[in-house]
Amino acid sequence: MRHIFVFILIVFSIIICEENNLLGQSLHSDASNLKTISLEVLLSEAPHKLNELAKKHLFSEPDKAVVYAEAALKVAVERNDKEEEAKGWYNLGNALNMLNQNEKALKAYREALKLKIYTNDKELLAKIFNNMGVVNAKIEKYYDAIEYYKKSLNIKYQLNDTAGIAGTLANMGNIYFLWGKYKEAFQYQQKALYLYEMIDNQQGIAACMNHLGTIYENWNDFKSALNYYNTALELQKNINDYKGVANTLNNLGNLLNKMNFYEEALVKYEQAIEINTKENNLKGVASSLNNIGTIYTKLGNYNLARKYYSQALS
Repeated sequence: MRHIFVFILIVFSIIICEENNLLGQSLHSDASNLKTISLEVLLSEAPHKLNELAKKHLFSEPDKAVVYAEAALKVAVERNDKEEEAKGWYNLGNALNMLNQNEKALKAYREALKLKIYTNDKELLAKIFNNMGVVNAKIEKYYDAIEYYKKSLNIKYQLNDTAGIAGTLANMGNIYFLWGKYKEAFQYQQKALYLYEMIDNQQGIAACMNHLGTIYENWNDFKSALNYYNTALELQKNINDYKGVANTLNNLGNLLNKMNFYEEALVKYEQAIEINTKENNLKGVASSLNNIGTIYTKLGNYNLARKYYSQALS
């Protein structure tokens, strides 16, 4: 079963102006989506405040983030504020990214790039390229993803952004993994791990350990994979990274399943389900339920297998 771990560095805006209607009909600008937000109040705010609100709501309420980003863009255009307009497109791209509106997210990022001549914000430019890499990875355009990550990486080297460099190197490693180029994936994860250790970024270290575990697993070096997963798990527990813990538990379950340690695998999956349920990570829950179904299928218990497959689909 293929592991997909894109270590995403995300920071995320639809303009409702006829003269720049790149994205066509707005997804979120009708009255029903503005129940809790007064459009008049929104458009009276400074664009930088609206952009900050878009960022604030990105992960918890991406729909609302789109609304704030749209408003930021409209106000920025009216005030000819190119810098905030660029940030608005960037925030829109991120919100659409979160909503899996991938092609529209890429269009928004491209609009942000058109405005780069009006801003000296190299950090923003690096993030745009990085997130364009993220979206291209999601739609399996791996070559394009790598090219965008390289552009992001070059800027981050200029900025001496060690954490950012490490994150992009890890992203590139993930792309090579998805591409089936495990040697390159290993090399990039090792580079990222070295930098994360240098700045003592525990979450980054754990993520790289997890990714290295998947690479060793695909090389059928199960002993090394187990060691990396367990190291990642301990680090994630120490920093209360619950989503990371659940992800690693699921990976351990997959590995133990491959090793025919079914009882131990089931325990890991159940632990992952418990955490993901608390974190409201429905995709994570579904993944573990599906994995439990595969074990019962292998054991010939088809009634239980159907039960878990059904729960995963629901």
